[in-house]
Amino acid sequence: MGYSMKNDGNDQGNQNSHNYADQLNQLQYQNEAAHQFSQNYGQPQSFESYEQNFYGQGQAPYGAGPSGPNYGYNPDSQAVRTNAMPFNTGIRNGYRNAYDDVPVPAVSSDRVNSILANAFLYMFFALLLTAVASMMFYNSGALLDMIRSSGTAVIWIAFIIEIAIVFGSMAAIKANNVGLTAGLYIMYCIVNAFTLSIIFYVYTSSSIYTTFFLCAFVFGIMAVFGMVTKSDLTTVGRLCMFGLFGIIIASVVNMFVGGDTMDMFISWIGIVVFLGLTAYDTQKIKKMASANTNLSPAIISMYGAFELYLDFINLFLKLLRLFGKRN
Repeated sequence: MGYSMKNDGNDQGNQNSHNYADQLNQLQYQNEAAHQFSQNYGQPQSFESYEQNFYGQGQAPYGAGPSGPNYGYNPDSQAVRTNAMPFNTGIRNGYRNAYDDVPVPAVSSDRVNSILANAFLYMFFALLLTAVASMMFYNSGALLDMIRSSGTAVIWIAFIIEIAIVFGSMAAIKANNVGLTAGLYIMYCIVNAFTLSIIFYVYTSSSIYTTFFLCAFVFGIMAVFGMVTKSDLTTVGRLCMFGLFGIIIASVVNMFVGGDTMDMFISWIGIVVFLGLTAYDTQKIKKMASANTNLSPAIISMYGAFELYLDFINLFLKLLRLFGKRN
């Protein structure tokens, strides 16, 4: 990918590549914030919250509810209701379920594997769309022209649009609306591609490609770990979310203060956080696929793909910040 512009800003774009540090900071902030919003607001029921709501407040997978032990666990991997509470109303008011001792159907491993495979497939196509669209925006000079005319306002507008899309996507997921979820997912990728095109003004093409493949390698390792590990990564996920919140605050401060030391510190912490979130989110998708929720397999796959997409993009930007070679 050559560093070429098809407008009058060719030479000026080359000479002023270092002047886009503020926009790059905002780009990192908006992707971090989008991940935080997607995790904390409007999130569809996870494996743990689903079971706590349906079976009673207790330790997942089959804890004790308000009226005592709700479940036994038989060798056939089926939970059997014993004095189970009705959904929500029973938990609040203590009513008994009339359907005691009704087995909860086990979820097949084929369904779980299919949902996981589709989640990674959707993530791959989202990354491909983002890469192609960002190169098109770069070659057209659209972002550069808008930054020249409006300054950093264009990045902030894009950020607001992305957060609005996140909220809309979470609402569509909870409503089991596959078409709307897919449309908003594509829209998010395109808006993100627009702002991501700024990296081509800051870093050399070769370092972008190298960092991308490095990111894909370490991302793949952590995703596989999240799929195969028997350990519960819930605590890891919570710690990483606290870390992400701290990174967002530090990123905002860095926009105004700046400094190479803080920049490198944020980047290294960010790499650790998003590697942890990659493993945690992969396991979370597996748990959601294993639960008998009212979400369709396609919706669970899309939600998982969106989370993994944000993990990848944020990890890529942190690695690029550390190892990318500037123009």
